[in-house]
Amino acid sequence: MMLKEEIDMTIIEMGKKTNHFTDEQLRDVMHAFDKEKVKLAFQKEFALLNLVFDFNVPFELMEIVQDLYEKKEFNRGHKNDYFTICQVKGLYESFKTRFGRLPKIFPYLVSMAQELNNELVVEKFNVRSMKFALNLEEDLPSHYHRIAYSLLFGQKIYDVVCKLKKHNRSLKNFIAGMPCKYPLADPELEKWIVSHIGSTKNEIIHEVITFWNDKNFPKNSSLYIQQNYFKLQRKEREWARCENKYPKAFRLPFECHIKDNRIEVAQEQAYILDPNDKKQVILGHLSVCCQKLGSSAEPSMMEGLLNPYSGFLVFERSSKLLAQSWVWLTEDHSTLVLDNIELADQRKPEDIIVLLKRWVIESPYAYIQMGVGFNDVSIGEAVNEEVKWYKQYWKYQYTDAIDRVWLKKDNTVLI
Repeated sequence: MMLKEEIDMTIIEMGKKTNHFTDEQLRDVMHAFDKEKVKLAFQKEFALLNLVFDFNVPFELMEIVQDLYEKKEFNRGHKNDYFTICQVKGLYESFKTRFGRLPKIFPYLVSMAQELNNELVVEKFNVRSMKFALNLEEDLPSHYHRIAYSLLFGQKIYDVVCKLKKHNRSLKNFIAGMPCKYPLADPELEKWIVSHIGSTKNEIIHEVITFWNDKNFPKNSSLYIQQNYFKLQRKEREWARCENKYPKAFRLPFECHIKDNRIEVAQEQAYILDPNDKKQVILGHLSVCCQKLGSSAEPSMMEGLLNPYSGFLVFERSSKLLAQSWVWLTEDHSTLVLDNIELADQRKPEDIIVLLKRWVIESPYAYIQMGVGFNDVSIGEAVNEEVKWYKQYWKYQYTDAIDRVWLKKDNTVLI
């Protein structure tokens, strides 16, 4: 008869081999479920989904999850995360209870599960608002962004979109950089956003949302006073927020083994940030994207910090950020991947093309790819092969590089 410790180790090894769980995910599973059930679940592809449904996953839900997984819209990090799978279960049961069926957009909600205030999604779900949002395709090519607008603003979406367009603010930029889950749980914050949207820069609204629940944040003061609050020691404040949320992860020093080749063109430069530069945690704020604490691409920020074969490539003019990219080496170290390029001040990829090309030319890596994410780019050569992943250090997985282009292939530059 095997000892309890031996059974635990057998389950852990099985989980690592068959489902690619991180150690932290395995601990979550081991604490939440009966060991024999865990052992049985690890013989199936979607172990956690089977566990939370006690091996009786509704057929329609299993079909949805399998289809999303095959399309890489529900990744390994999603299917192995206990919180995410519980979110999916809650969404499914709530919609079936209230409406008796699933909405057509349900597969997108499954993909967005980590970004949602689950208990409010069904409660605040508004069909008219959602139909309006789904018709914003010209402004928002991504279904996810359109759905997020409806979930975030409900019937106020008409006023919000009108204000953004009136003041020539980017609809995509606003929702892509949203640093909170939706629907919003705080009516006071929602009222503040709607009253300031359009007339206030998107990035300033994001910063107010970020600090809204700080004990000393001046909620009822002028925008000027609020801005002064979060501008003070910005890097240090954000680093402290990260440390507070993940105290075990933020133990200096971090390491980065990616070979850097800092280049300069006139007053512009491109280089890999020092692995202990606190600027790393505000790159998402500076480029108004979701690569920040509490946002959907938080895992990319954490992976870039913790993974020694990952980091952050920045493009600057003097000290002003032009663009940035979370970069990582594939597990076999054969290819360097720029997961995406996030541009500050609503720039386009072409705006940094000279700097990017020079950096690629001088890079010691013979193979370099770039994820196109939500950017419409016309450079490089399409990659027609499966993604080679990075070795995952953080418990959640993220990528914008499902669709990629070659920037450099066998030392041939393709920009």
